[in-house]
Amino acid sequence: MNIDVPQAWRDRLSSRTFIAAWYRHYKALFFVMFFIVAAVGCWAWYYSLFLYSWTAEEKQAYTDLYSQETDFKESKFRDTLNRIDRLAESHAEPVVLSRIIFVAPKKQDTYR
Repeated sequence: MNIDVPQAWRDRLSSRTFIAAWYRHYKALFFVMFFIVAAVGCWAWYYSLFLYSWTAEEKQAYTDLYSQETDFKESKFRDTLNRIDRLAESHAEPVVLSRIIFVAPKKQDTYR
């Protein structure tokens, strides 16, 4: 596929012309791009704060899910408290050493 482009267009579309235009106008292009991004961001912020609304089904689904996640599970809480109490009782008992670890054990006669 060979496209015939006139010489005048080739001169205007060369990389040298593009780079020269970039160096001349890059600040203005960045300002325009910044303004566009800021305008889109402001619109999205305004939309999310003031124009967004939920349908009745979406509200109900959200409240159901929220209540399932945050309902107080008393049985699990009581089990956890009982486990903590048992640990506290086991830590309160004095430690009894069943053997002295600082003395070497006696050698037993294995030739009987």
